[in-house]
Amino acid sequence: MAAESATDDWRKNILQTYRTEKINHIANVLASLEPSATPASKLMLATQFENMMFNTAENHADYEKKITKRLKKMQKNYKAPAATSEEDLIATQRREVLQKQRNLKSQYGESLQLIVENGKKTVEKVTSSKNLPGHIDQAIRWAAEFSVVPVEKAILLSTGNPVVIPRRTPEEHLRYFDSLPLDLPKRIENIRGYVLKATKADLFFAEKLEYMEKDVIINLDSPAYQIFLKQITQALREASIENAIPVSSLEDIKPDQDTTVEGLKQLLEKMKAIIPPARNQVEEKEAQLLHLNRVRSGCQFYANYISLSPNNPNAKLQLAGSMRKVHEIVNDSINFLRQTYTEDRSRAEMPETLLEDAWNKILDYDKAQEQDSDAMVSNADNPIEQNSSNVSKKKAIVTKAQVLFTKKKPHPSLMESLQKKHNVKVCTEGETTYLSIRYGNAFEMSIHFCPLLVRIRALPDKEEEFKFKPTSFRSKIVDCNLHAWNPSSYALKTVPLAPAENKVASVPGGKKRNASGKVIRTKQTVSVMGVSADVALLGPIVEKRMDFASASATRCLRRIFADNVKNSKSDFEIEISEGNAILKFLKISKSAYTVEETTEQ
Repeated sequence: MAAESATDDWRKNILQTYRTEKINHIANVLASLEPSATPASKLMLATQFENMMFNTAENHADYEKKITKRLKKMQKNYKAPAATSEEDLIATQRREVLQKQRNLKSQYGESLQLIVENGKKTVEKVTSSKNLPGHIDQAIRWAAEFSVVPVEKAILLSTGNPVVIPRRTPEEHLRYFDSLPLDLPKRIENIRGYVLKATKADLFFAEKLEYMEKDVIINLDSPAYQIFLKQITQALREASIENAIPVSSLEDIKPDQDTTVEGLKQLLEKMKAIIPPARNQVEEKEAQLLHLNRVRSGCQFYANYISLSPNNPNAKLQLAGSMRKVHEIVNDSINFLRQTYTEDRSRAEMPETLLEDAWNKILDYDKAQEQDSDAMVSNADNPIEQNSSNVSKKKAIVTKAQVLFTKKKPHPSLMESLQKKHNVKVCTEGETTYLSIRYGNAFEMSIHFCPLLVRIRALPDKEEEFKFKPTSFRSKIVDCNLHAWNPSSYALKTVPLAPAENKVASVPGGKKRNASGKVIRTKQTVSVMGVSADVALLGPIVEKRMDFASASATRCLRRIFADNVKNSKSDFEIEISEGNAILKFLKISKSAYTVEETTEQ
């Protein structure tokens, strides 16, 4: 009884998804032998075949061996039924050609597609191999022959011209497929390996981890596993630096977490936890720390995986596929940290935005559209007539959003793009939702959706920000939690502070009180366009300029919404169109107001 339970133990650890993959593989082999059979019959035969091998096998290795041996024997001894006439023979041959072409495409299509797309980059990077361009050209020919890519996209590296496929009869096609090299899978895989190492190193490493894991499940003394252990030991030695614990070998690792299978599963689930997008600098720092913790957990997972008991082969079988999953999670976290670091450096090196940029750099959607169309289509035929027609044509506008931020919350992907990529703050006051973007310390842009309106206002100095924040009583009682509309002179004038009882001293902001307790107003100055003057003198001029900037931005936003939403009918289509419209507006405003450094040539 003990022997029977030990024999059945390996069957309990095999996942149903793994068996389903085997059944689909067997069904594909049966389909290549009998193209006329229905998919249901092939799937039924494949299920019966796999179940018989599963019940009669002694262990997992024997299960794999029996399936492979039976399929090869079946392919070798199978004979197709003879055709009754010449027309039937040609029709049968055509079906066989199509079926073989489909089988080759399903088997090698993904690899050949990758070689065609990245073959040129691979040859440019790998200059040590003289035979590599020829091998890649041969793979491109196979991609065209197997209908993986259209002929016009199968460009040979040696000539720069598309592949030329000769005309063949069905019989000649079959002879061509029969003449393919026996080591075709190995050759395609070798070429794909070169392409992956040169252009997609992360994917190459993930696949090697997966292959190594399969070898370890079948054979604990696998050469691939031994190489993996050797490389990790070497990496740990090289990573040992001053003030760090020296690591000489894998025996020195002392896992700080549960090294059982359940413990590793819990660690993997912890790594899979979703990290929410950051909306401000504090949350961005927290996200960076969480991604760093993911990387640390990934290293801990590999260390614990290695330390699993070698006397229990079923332990690693229960964690099948986890090595690649951990690599992909860690790789995503590293890419996030790299992108955040790059954005922080570019943000720190960006020059200052000025207040006068708000009205000097006008947001004009129609002008941007004309520039894009002029770049694509030449106006050399009759530019005068075309310009007059553009001027006379009325431009459509939309005055309010129909779905976005009005009927329901936007899609999380749009919120992530707004907050992470465009550095936009989503503000809510009562039932009103609007977007807020700050351009340096100069001015702030607020985007409202019902009605569609853009408001540009100056930003106060950091020392005086507290003066412009409404009190809780003002927000809840006076304004009834509704959005308060700030005038164009916002942040240009000093707001008087309420006198406090029994206080005759300095107050926040550097203001002084006289004997009666009133605030002594000091002279408030505004600096724009290189001129500094009293707010009473420059204030009205700046107010008109801010109104002009707000009106121009509002018209730009309404024009973009009109062009994007005009062909949308359902609420879902309207929401997508309005989301694209707001992203397009943010792109135009960012290109206009963001200052970029220029270098002299």
